[in-house]
This record gives sequence, C-alpha cells and structure tokens, in this order.
Amino acid sequence: PTNIVVVGEVNSGDKYAANVLSHAFGDDTTLLHGHVYRHDLLDQNELNDIAGRTDILWIMVVRSPCVWADSAIQFQKQACEKNELP
Repeated sequence: PTNIVVVGEVNSGDKYAANVLSHAFGDDTTLLHGHVYRHDLLDQNELNDIAGRTDILWIMVVRSPCVWADSAIQFQKQACEKNELP
C-alpha cells in the first residue's frame, strides 16, 4: 500500500492512532471520519468505494460495544439535564 487510512468513530482513539502512524510513516497517513455520529461506521456506498483500493492499508479503530453504549446513555442523560427534561 502507498497510503494508510485510519477510520474511527468518535472517541475511539482514531486521532491518536493516525498521529502515531503519521509520525512513523509520514504524510501518507490520513484520518477518515474524525467524528462519526451514526451507528454504521461506513455505509454500503463507502464500502463499495474502498473494496477495490489495493493501494490503501485501511485501519479501523473501534471502541468496545459496552463502552460505546455507556457513552450513548451518558450523552442522552446530559442532554436531558441540560434541557431540564424528565
């Protein structure tokens, strides 16, 4: 591969991983989806686009499903408290 692409969901460590790889391999490292606020990290069109790319090493950074669920619950709780909802 001539490029490294790090794909990650919000707070997954994707920026850290991209930074480490960038220091090791230079400017050929990029970060895709710095903040993904959706349940599917890549949709089918995006998967189709990357399927034939043999020039890229794709690295996906994900969180534990339990950690992700906990953060989703905490986010909703904070939104309710901010808006003074029950």
